[in-house]
Amino acid sequence: MSEILDKVIKASLGAASLSVEKVKEALEKLEKRGEITREQSKSLLAELISRGEKEEKKLQAKFSEAIKKALEKMPVATKADLRKLEKRLAELEKKISK
Repeated sequence: MSEILDKVIKASLGAASLSVEKVKEALEKLEKRGEITREQSKSLLAELISRGEKEEKKLQAKFSEAIKKALEKMPVATKADLRKLEKRLAELEKKISK
């Protein structure tokens, strides 16, 4: 399941990377036409990248929560469940060996 999440995140990062390139191109065109300064271009790009990173973190949290909810509905043992079983098994093995 985490492999799917990794692929989705990588695909979205690839799309974001392409978007950054398109934004850079658009800003360069605006600079060449004199509609914005180099400093304004840098500032806008930094702001957009910052927003993108924040949105990426929100998206990752939403994906994680969605996967967690889906797994809770499925008959799949969690790590906590496995730890409890391991502990119980160790206790039973200890009783049997006495």
